[in-house]
Amino acid sequence: MKVDEISNFMPGASSNKSSSLGKDEFLKILVTQLQTQDPLNPMDDTDFIAQMAQFSTLEQISNLNSAFSLSQAIGMVGKQVVATVKDSNMGNNFLVAGMVECVYSNNDAPVLKVDNHYVSLKDIQAVSGEGE
Repeated sequence: MKVDEISNFMPGASSNKSSSLGKDEFLKILVTQLQTQDPLNPMDDTDFIAQMAQFSTLEQISNLNSAFSLSQAIGMVGKQVVATVKDSNMGNNFLVAGMVECVYSNNDAPVLKVDNHYVSLKDIQAVSGEGE
């Protein structure tokens, strides 16, 4: 399996961008603040330390979220699921039902293989017991 085949089905590859502030954006803002501060009146050390603590917390929460998503996806292996899949040729959505065969991780976003389709975890509509 090629990485670029999986990346077409990744949550981050969709055109719907989240408006939330991620760790990369937070770090860019912090670096910009440091670069543009007044040299005669620099940022207070306590403000800088507080922002670094916020960044560290944000990063750890992001790591926990990624680990939880992957764990949740791995728990679906062997189970029957129904998922929404986008047809790459027509652009229409359709439902796929089948057993989760395996899970791939690409940039910490799990992709499940269901009936020869690659499905994002967020596109799972229903999960039932063990596969047959």
